[in-house]
Amino acid sequence: VTYCALVTACERGGQWRKALELFESMERQGVRANIVFYNALLLGCRARGEWNLALDFLSRIRKNKLTPIANTYQHLLSMCEEERRWDIAVELLQEIEAS
Repeated sequence: VTYCALVTACERGGQWRKALELFESMERQGVRANIVFYNALLLGCRARGEWNLALDFLSRIRKNKLTPIANTYQHLLSMCEEERRWDIAVELLQEIEAS
């Protein structure tokens, strides 16, 4: 919870690089991120147009067998629209329907 609050505060305060450093530090310490934490990172990706990083986080969400929530899909689908990545948008919509 503390890491999530710190990352959210960094993202909102315009300290995106610091948020990413905190995430990397957390991973080095073996702390596993939850879906709320990833949503904060995806929001930052969306705000900064970090498409490839968002895809990396999506991969990690799946690898860690976390269950995306509405906000997860909202951030990702908005980025798909902005990047015109309809193939991934369709994949996400199919994932939503299957869950």
